[in-house]
Amino acid sequence: MQGVFGLPYQPPRNRTRSPTLSGLRVAGGFVASVLGAVVLAALTLHLLTQMAGHLSFQDPVGTLAAMGGMAVVLLLLLPFTALCARRAHSVWVRGSEPR
Repeated sequence: MQGVFGLPYQPPRNRTRSPTLSGLRVAGGFVASVLGAVVLAALTLHLLTQMAGHLSFQDPVGTLAAMGGMAVVLLLLLPFTALCARRAHSVWVRGSEPR
C-alpha cells in the first residue's frame, strides 16, 4: 500500500480496546454528566433563593415579577438538569453491564 508521495505505508493494526481504558472512559463520562447535573441544580437553587429574597408581599407587582422570574429559571434550567442526570444514568447502566 502506498501513502502520500508514493511512499510505502503500513496500515494501522486493529487494536482491541482494553477493558481498563473503556472503563476509564465510562467513569469519565459519568463524572462529567453528574458534575453537570449538580452544577445546574446548584445554579437553579441559587437563582430561586435570590428571587425568593426579592419577594415582598407589600408590593404585589414586584412579587409577581419575582415569581415570574422563578418560573423562567425553572423552565430554562430544569430540562438541562434532567438531561444531564439522564445521561449520567445511561452511562452508569452502560458501565455496569457485564462484558
